[in-house]
Amino acid sequence: MTLHPPCFKRGAFVSKLGLVFKYNRNLRIAVVFILCYNFSSSILWRNTMGFIDSYKHLEKLCGEVLNDDRRVSAYIDEMLRTPRGSYYVRTWDEDLKNLKHYRWVRNQISHEPGCTEQNMCEPEDELWLDEFYSRIMNQTDPLSLYHQATRPRPVSKPVARPIQSTPTYTQPSNYRKPARNNVGCATMVIVSLLVVAGIVLLTQFI
Repeated sequence: MTLHPPCFKRGAFVSKLGLVFKYNRNLRIAVVFILCYNFSSSILWRNTMGFIDSYKHLEKLCGEVLNDDRRVSAYIDEMLRTPRGSYYVRTWDEDLKNLKHYRWVRNQISHEPGCTEQNMCEPEDELWLDEFYSRIMNQTDPLSLYHQATRPRPVSKPVARPIQSTPTYTQPSNYRKPARNNVGCATMVIVSLLVVAGIVLLTQFI
C-alpha cells in the first residue's frame, strides 16, 4: 500500500485549490480570461479551417469537369482563353478575379511561412468557394453560362405544305352509256323515205 503525503491527497488538494480560488480575485479573473480566449480561438480556428477544405472540394470538382490535373488553374486558363466572356456572362470578370485571388491565398498558406488561415482568410471567403462549387454543379458557373449563350441554335425547317393534286374521277365498273332514242331514229328514216318518194313522183310528171 502506497502512502501519500497529506498535502497531496486528492481531497486536500481540491480543498486548498478551492480556497485559493475563492479568496484570490486576480486568479478568478485570469481563469475566466483563459477560458474565454480558448473558446474564441477554437471558434475562429474552426471557421478559418474551412477555407482550405472548401478550396480542396472546388479544386477536385474543377479537375473532374475539365479532365485536367491543374484543376482550378485549368479553369482560370480556360476563362482567359475564352473570347468576350464578360459580354455573355455578367459576373465573368468578378469570378475570374476571385478565383485568381483564392488560388494565391491557398498557395501562400501552403508554401509561405507565417501564412495561416487565421491571418489570410475571412469567413466570407469560404462561403464564396462553396457557392461557386454549387454553381458548377448547377451549370450556372461562368464557363457553363458562356457555352449556353454561344451554342448554335437549331435551325427550324420550313413546314412542307401538302401538294394539292388534281382530282381524278374513275368510272364505276357498272357504268352504262345512255341508250339512243329509238323514236328519233324512226322519224329520220320516215322523213328520208318521203323525200325519196317525192323526188320520184316529180320525175314522173316532168
